[in-house]
Amino acid sequence: PIEVYGKGEQTRDFINWEDVIGIMKAAMKPEWNNKLVDVGTGKATTMKQVAEIFAKYRKVKVDYIEPKNTVVAEWPVADTSLLKRLYPKPLITDLDKDINKLCEN
Repeated sequence: PIEVYGKGEQTRDFINWEDVIGIMKAAMKPEWNNKLVDVGTGKATTMKQVAEIFAKYRKVKVDYIEPKNTVVAEWPVADTSLLKRLYPKPLITDLDKDINKLCEN
């Protein structure tokens, strides 16, 4: 089974590694000089959502376990407004498809 500590409501901004590589290559262009750019999708995804996608493809259950410590780290979602201007190419990130691909290997 997949173990999730707490209710799984913690969020992260997940992005496909191929998107990151494309953005890094584009960032070598002069128009990116001296700019601080958030890299991400701009979308918050809960750990519960991620666990349930993995569980679906691995055909296992998700166990929600009471955490031993109650400190929950807050992670911001990327502000993609500047990224979209500098990198207009659509992102290929699709968490369901990306996790499915991982589970096939």
